[in-house]
Amino acid sequence: MTPMHRTHVVAFGAVLLVGLWLRAPQISANLPYFYDADETTSFNRLVRMVQTSDYHPYFFFYPSLHLYLRMPALAGGFLWSAREGDISSVHDIVRIDNNVPDGIARTASHPHIVMWVRSVTLFFSLLMIVSTVGITRRLTASPWAGILAGALVACSAPLIRDSEKIGVDTVMAAMCLVTVWLSLRTMEQPTVGRAALAGLAAGLSVSSKYNAMPIVAVPVLACLLSARCTPGMLAATLGLPAVGFFAGTPYGLLYPASLLNGLAEQVSHYGLYARDGTVDPGWPQARRFLLWMLGPALGATATLTGVAGAVLMVCMEKYRRTAIVALAFPVAYGMLMFDQRVYYNRNMLVLIPFFAVAAAWMTEQLVTYFSARSRTPGRSRATITALVILLISQPAVMAIDVWLHAGTAPESRHLVTTWLAETNDSQQETVIAASLQLPSRYRANGISVARTDELTDPRRLFLDGYDRIVVGPDFALRAPSWATDLMQVHRVFAGYREQTYIPLNPEVTVYDLPATLAYAPEVRALVEQDARYEVTDGTVRTRVARLPLDAKAIALIRTRNSTITLDLRSRWPSQSCRLELAIWQSPDLCANLQTNEWRTTTVPVPTRALTDRTSLWIVNRRVHGDPDAPRQEGLRRLGLEVQGLTISPAP
Repeated sequence: MTPMHRTHVVAFGAVLLVGLWLRAPQISANLPYFYDADETTSFNRLVRMVQTSDYHPYFFFYPSLHLYLRMPALAGGFLWSAREGDISSVHDIVRIDNNVPDGIARTASHPHIVMWVRSVTLFFSLLMIVSTVGITRRLTASPWAGILAGALVACSAPLIRDSEKIGVDTVMAAMCLVTVWLSLRTMEQPTVGRAALAGLAAGLSVSSKYNAMPIVAVPVLACLLSARCTPGMLAATLGLPAVGFFAGTPYGLLYPASLLNGLAEQVSHYGLYARDGTVDPGWPQARRFLLWMLGPALGATATLTGVAGAVLMVCMEKYRRTAIVALAFPVAYGMLMFDQRVYYNRNMLVLIPFFAVAAAWMTEQLVTYFSARSRTPGRSRATITALVILLISQPAVMAIDVWLHAGTAPESRHLVTTWLAETNDSQQETVIAASLQLPSRYRANGISVARTDELTDPRRLFLDGYDRIVVGPDFALRAPSWATDLMQVHRVFAGYREQTYIPLNPEVTVYDLPATLAYAPEVRALVEQDARYEVTDGTVRTRVARLPLDAKAIALIRTRNSTITLDLRSRWPSQSCRLELAIWQSPDLCANLQTNEWRTTTVPVPTRALTDRTSLWIVNRRVHGDPDAPRQEGLRRLGLEVQGLTISPAP
C-alpha cells in the first residue's frame, strides 16, 4: 500500500467515523416514546412475529425485507436485556395496549431492545456512505471525489435523523445505492456473476419499499451499455430482481392476492391521499423537493453543483454511458414521485446521495480545470479549498445542530415519570390516562391506567379509592365542567395543549381527589341513587357505601337508644372507618386495627339517629384492588369486610 493510498483509506475511515459519531446519539432519541407511526407499527409487527414464531407479516402496505433483517437485532437486544436482568421472556415485550382505541403500544416497555433494532437502520445509513463513495469512484479518477461525496452524505441532516427510525426508507436508499454501485462494476468488468449480484440487489431494493421499482432497470442498462452483454448476463439482470424481491417478501409469493391488495393500497395512498402531506403533482412536487434539497437536505452550494455536474456528466461523451447508469434511477424515481399527490421528505432521502455524487464529480472536474490552467499552484489550491469548504459547510453546520439536539426535544412525560417515581406512595392510588402512554413500569405500586372517558367523573374515582388522576389535553375536551370543580390541581407539567393522535410533549395535569369528597353532596347523592354502592356479601368495595337495614332495626333505632355490634377486617394498613346514620357518626372503628385481623366492635347509637334514612352508611379511607379477585373480573376493589352485624337495645 502506497503512502497516498494509505492516506485515502484513512480519510475514508474518518468519514465513516464522522458519520457514525453524528448518527449514534439518534439511536436512543425520544425513547421510551415512539413519535413516528410507521416506526411504532413496524416494531410491534416485528415483536409479534418473534413472539408467535409466525413470520407472516399479514401486512403488505410495505414489503417485509426490513422486518426479517431486524430479527437478529431483536434477538440480540433481548438476550442482552436478559443478561442485565431487565427481561426474562420475549413475551414480556409489550406491543399491545388495550386501553387505547387502536390497541397499539406507542411506548417501549424495553427501550434497550428498541435501540438494538434501530441499530440495523444505523448500519444501512453507514452503508449509504460506503456505497456513495463506491459509486463516485466508478465515475472519477480521483479518490478524493469519493471522499467528498461520502462526507456530504455523512453530514446530511435528514439522513442523520432517519438513521434511528425502524422503517423502510433508509434500508431502501442503501439497497438502491448498492445496486447502482454493483451495476457500474458490471459495466467495468462484465460477468454473469456481477450482473447477477446487481439484479439480486435490485430485487432486494424493491423488497425494501415498492417505490424503488425503477431501480430494476439499472442492472439491465448496465448490461446493455457494457462492452460485452451476453445472454446470460441479460437473463440474470432480468430474472434475479424477482428472486431478490420474493426472497425479502416470501409471503407475497404464497399470498399473491394480499400482495396485490397491499400494492393497490400503496398506489392509492400516493395517488389519492387528501390529508396532511398532500401536494399537487408536477411542478409543486418538484418545487417542494428542490427547496428541501437547497435547505436542510444538502445545502444550496452542493445541490446546485450537483445539478450542474449531472447535466455536464451526461453531455460529456467520455462519461455518458456511466452517467446514464448512475443517474437513470434518480431521474426515474424523481419523475415517479413528482407525479404523486403525497409528499414526505423521507420518500426523497434516496436522492440525496446522488446529488452528492454529482457534486463531487463536478468538483473533481473543476479541480482538473483549475489545475491545468492556473500558473500559480497556491492560488489554485486556495480556490479548490474554498470550493470544498462551500460544499461541505452548510450540511456540516446542520449536522452538528442535529447532533447537539439529539434526544433533547422537550417531553413533559419524562418529567411526569420522574415525579411519579419520586412521589409515589403505596398507600395512595393514582390513575393515569391511557392516552398519555406512559411506560408500563409505572403501572404498579398503586398506579393504574384507564381510558380518559373513564376519568371524567371524579365522584366514582374517589369512591373507588383513587387519590389523584394524571391526565392529558384530551381530558379538558371530555370532562364536564363540574368535574374539575370537585378536584384540586396538584401540578401542571407544561406542554402542548392540543390533542394529537400520537402523544408528543403533551400538557399533563395532576388532580387531587380530596378526602372531603366523602361528604360532598354530589358524592352522597350518587351513593344514594346507585345500587353499586350497596354493601353486598359483607364486603365494602368503595369509600362510601350503604348497608340497608331491615324494618326491625329501623324501628329500634328510631324509638330508643341502641348498640351496633359487628366484626371488621381490613387488608390494608392504616385503615380508617366510621359508621354513619343521618345525624350520628361513630368514632374511628379501625384505629389500631392490624392488617387481616378480625375485630369485634360495639358502638352505642342514640335514639332518632336514623331520621328518614333506611341505610347504615360506612365510610372508610383505603380502597385498593382486591387481591383475591379472579383475573377475568379486572380491577375489583376492596375496602373493608364486615360480618355479624347486629343491632340491639342499649343496656
